[in-house]
Amino acid sequence: CTPTRQHKPRLASVRVGELATRAAILEAAAGPKPGLVCRNSQGSHNDMDYSTFVRSALALQGYFTQAHALGTATPALEPPAVFPRLRALGLKAEQDMFAATNGVNTHKGLIFSLGLFCAALGRLGSAANIQKLCRTAASFVQGITGTDMAALPCGPLAAKQAIPGFCPEK
Repeated sequence: CTPTRQHKPRLASVRVGELATRAAILEAAAGPKPGLVCRNSQGSHNDMDYSTFVRSALALQGYFTQAHALGTATPALEPPAVFPRLRALGLKAEQDMFAATNGVNTHKGLIFSLGLFCAALGRLGSAANIQKLCRTAASFVQGITGTDMAALPCGPLAAKQAIPGFCPEK
């Protein structure tokens, strides 16, 4: 008789959304952070404070939930095909953030990065570990810099000038 292997249960998308939101709030609370907003300081920002970050994080909870659900629902989709769907969710999340903060950008970078990780976790489920999460999140956005820069009206030459060493492959 061989022992049965115990599998970790898959996290529900709603729980992932809750945890991602909690992480965003805790990061904002941590301090002191010279020049950055924390619970007791606006840092160098006169347009935001800790409560702005909390409102923003709470407004993004649904997005983090959706990002995880997207990863769960698209296991057969090639990784680069996931990002356009995630990007659409992220653009809506930006609108939600701006509505919650009266137009202040508190979490635009987090929408991008943590959204990728929530989607990667959804795709991997109980097989997730830090290395697999990083590889999967990266696979969703492989090649986007070249694709996005080449699509600009000014073309890839502008990207090459703006980013030293950047040269999109054709």
